[in-house]
Amino acid sequence: MFTDPLPLCIYNYAVYSILLTLSLYAYAVYRYAILAPKAIPAGFMDGRKACELLVDAVQLESNEYRMGNSKVFFKAGVLGRLEDLRDVRLGEVLTQFQSYCRGYLMRKMYKKLLDQRYVRTCMCQSRF
Repeated sequence: MFTDPLPLCIYNYAVYSILLTLSLYAYAVYRYAILAPKAIPAGFMDGRKACELLVDAVQLESNEYRMGNSKVFFKAGVLGRLEDLRDVRLGEVLTQFQSYCRGYLMRKMYKKLLDQRYVRTCMCQSRF
């Protein structure tokens, strides 16, 4: 749906910072919804309303942002703080996912070891 403008950052840092400072409502919701996943209800919702719900859930003060006609404007430093919060939350989500995957693989390996043990006991009993 939306692409991250990170490749622009490599060539022109000013363009990247302008794109993030002047975020379209839909892009802001897409990027920062991970900070408050339960704040925005499922289904279609107006971008401005969803952005307002998200900003309220993140507990930004009203002097730190302004809602325009099609964009949300953040004061200097607010965007960096949001990015830091997003990085922390992404780290938590990825760590949880990684632990789930490791647990699944370990349970699978344990089951395989139990099956091998069962086969060995059956083979030993059948010899006598």
